[in-house]
Amino acid sequence: MIILEAFRGNRAILNSLIAAFLCLASPQLNAQWQRVETLEGITVQDFAVTATGVLYTASSRADGLYYSTDQGISWVHRIDPDVDFIVTLTASGESLYGLVAFGFGPGSTRKIFRLHTPNSQIEWIPSPPNAKVCNFASAADGTIYATGGDDLSPDSVYVSSDTGATWRSLCAAYSSDITSNALRVDEHNTIWSSADGSIAYFDEAAGTWIQWAGQYHGYSQRLRNFVAANGDAYMNNGSRITKHTAATDSFTVLYDTHKPEYSPLEFWRMADGQLLVSQSTPGALSRSVLLLRSTDDGATWSTISTELKDGIEFLGEHDGVLYCNHGGMIVATEDHGESFRFRNTGIAAKYIWHFETRGNRIHVQSLRYAISSDGGATWEYPDISPGMSPMGLQITSDGTWYENIGYFRISRDGAKTWEAVWGGLSEYSVSAFLALDDVVVVLGMDGTIRRSVDRGISWEAVHKTNRFATNLIEVHGALYAIHSDELIRSTDRGITWSSALLPAVQNAVLTGNDRMLLLSASGILWASTDLGDSWTPLPHDKLTQGITTFAVNRDGTFAAIRMDNTPGAMKRDVIVSLDDGRSWYAITENLPPTFTNGNFTPAADLAFTRPNTLVVNVASRGLYTYSEVPAVIVCPQGLEGTLDLALWPTITTSEVQYRVSAPMGATVTVYGPTGAQMYNAEMEAGSAARVLDTFDWPAGRYFLRASAGGTVIVRPFVLLR
Repeated sequence: MIILEAFRGNRAILNSLIAAFLCLASPQLNAQWQRVETLEGITVQDFAVTATGVLYTASSRADGLYYSTDQGISWVHRIDPDVDFIVTLTASGESLYGLVAFGFGPGSTRKIFRLHTPNSQIEWIPSPPNAKVCNFASAADGTIYATGGDDLSPDSVYVSSDTGATWRSLCAAYSSDITSNALRVDEHNTIWSSADGSIAYFDEAAGTWIQWAGQYHGYSQRLRNFVAANGDAYMNNGSRITKHTAATDSFTVLYDTHKPEYSPLEFWRMADGQLLVSQSTPGALSRSVLLLRSTDDGATWSTISTELKDGIEFLGEHDGVLYCNHGGMIVATEDHGESFRFRNTGIAAKYIWHFETRGNRIHVQSLRYAISSDGGATWEYPDISPGMSPMGLQITSDGTWYENIGYFRISRDGAKTWEAVWGGLSEYSVSAFLALDDVVVVLGMDGTIRRSVDRGISWEAVHKTNRFATNLIEVHGALYAIHSDELIRSTDRGITWSSALLPAVQNAVLTGNDRMLLLSASGILWASTDLGDSWTPLPHDKLTQGITTFAVNRDGTFAAIRMDNTPGAMKRDVIVSLDDGRSWYAITENLPPTFTNGNFTPAADLAFTRPNTLVVNVASRGLYTYSEVPAVIVCPQGLEGTLDLALWPTITTSEVQYRVSAPMGATVTVYGPTGAQMYNAEMEAGSAARVLDTFDWPAGRYFLRASAGGTVIVRPFVLLR
């Protein structure tokens, strides 16, 4: 193992630094990817509240279980083996029960688990013999009910009072289609099920289902019925709320709506007896949640106005706090819907459509929009309008938002209101754009390039091509785009454009700093040192095969995502180059399996934030940052004696890499633990990287010394065996 900690100095201070050097070991033995845990937002798959007030939620992106012990103020992510695809959660007393899917389609199975406390071990509950579990419910006393069956036995409802040790078949399933059987056990241990357009409860004494015909339960994600202490039942049937009075065996409609412009009806009976109904008002851009409350058992209703822009699903209640699912986000209300608070702080977003970096600022499009100004350490969540698209968005330093959603639109007030540019006409559809602080350049699908210097108020057509251009980037103030078989560029912020022929490439990706790199669809890298006038193919090795995504740091570091297309491998790596694409090393390390094993779509976004931090979107696992990417420091040309040295480990434990930049050349020497010279090399003028083979070197403290023109830089490192 190699531990590195570099310092910069000269010969005069070297001895004092060595004398003071007591421990070179860094807290990170090797740099690690860190998940951005403060970014809010998961899509709620299911939610449960235990009797002790512990909140549990599962992500629809198959990311395991989250729990909160402080009313959702903060959340902890549990990662348990085989507990990813959680289908259903339910709470019984202090315990949590859940249903996990193992695969989908023919041959798939489902298992029930129990969790006593948030920190206890997952307990797997044995399934009924000869039955595949489809749905389940748990009662307050710990009794478990499950629907299941196979080809040899009919679909049934099974019951176990000893945590799955033994099961008995209680009754046939309410519906022959077992997958459509919703299942719930109320406070009186009565089993409810809904399917085929009606709801029923099981009369255990009679051994039959009692169907309430016409009381359809639809649209809600869970069986939404409540039974009062006197046996009266309240039901959400998708378009109205109905009460069944036990004393008279009669039904009463408490609330009804058949207006098609309203969203499906959601309903909750509060512990204090109040009834709440949720709908969404019509209108795609002006919609908001309409809450109605009744304190007299549905005789009269009052309207509650909210600022929520999408419908809500009622999830659970504890100590007067009602938790709701709001577009995949958890919100809580303590005043029956008068006000809501988001309760997803600390739940990291898993499904990120797009992110953009500008220096230390990161902008993320997920279930909520999030902006970080400190490289992802903290986040703000602007209150934006609905209906936004993840097709591409950029923000300039003055707070202007530019977005391509099939047409181009601009917001000058923090995304609260938008202006469609050119009215969304198809002939002016945008293929790519670049929003800089002083100019915005748009490449139209019609081949016209337009620019604006007043935040999109007025536009000037500056260039016309036969076909649309793509991949618009900025390199040291110059603008570049790929157009068919040529590279078009502008050195005056888009006013005039010139062109140069490209190599025989198609669907190429372009990036650059002092050196332009071009990635062809066949995976070949091409480089240009003369602003694209001429191109040279770079060496093609195994590590550079399958590159799909590029990123470039302002200091000259290149990063990419590669995919190993070897049959059966399906491995993805993040690779980095410090020598303009001539050599690469992998820094995948501890990225989660969903990134490296190919189970999901590969990460679509890769970007640098300063200083030396790389950000990657890992499929359905969210954002990860890598803060130990070595800096490439270029010597100022013409300054004799200027010297720069970078030192970093490789992915193996037997090599060390270093990079030297010196206009007049440099001498590099390595001294071992006893002071003996272990390595010596002369470096030519310019910038170059080398690899030290340390396989046969003993463990201990080493010093790598580079000298040029009277300047000396020393970097210490430690080898551990």
